Amino acid sequence: MKAASMWLFVAACAVLGTLAIAAPGSMRRIVRIFLRDMPVRIFGFICMVGGTLLFVFASGTHLPPFVQIMGVVLFIAGGVQIVIPAFAILINEWWGEKSDLWFRFSGIVYLGLAYLFYLASHATGTAPPPTAQ
Repeated sequence: MKAASMWLFVAACAVLGTLAIAAPGSMRRIVRIFLRDMPVRIFGFICMVGGTLLFVFASGTHLPPFVQIMGVVLFIAGGVQIVIPAFAILINEWWGEKSDLWFRFSGIVYLGLAYLFYLASHATGTAPPPTAQ
């Protein structure tokens, strides 16, 4: 996978993680956007495309098993959101009612995923080669 594409996943996870930790109320408002069928289905399509890209181009990363697993998980989650949007809406309603502490914990998880995506993208040629000493 092109390193620039992997950086999109790094940036998305880092932004969501930082937002969840620093401003849980803003993150709650984002979750509430996905309480209707159409936004859930559009997001499901985006997840399926992103999951496919992750799976297909995982061999060009430093952590192919991690990237492939994340691709499969993202693809399945997107498919569920398209086929059964009511399930995603139910989860989002539950998620939106959680405390600020829960959102901050989820932010730490997002930052952990961002770091793993960073590690996967770091070895795709974006880093300068080591110098000989």
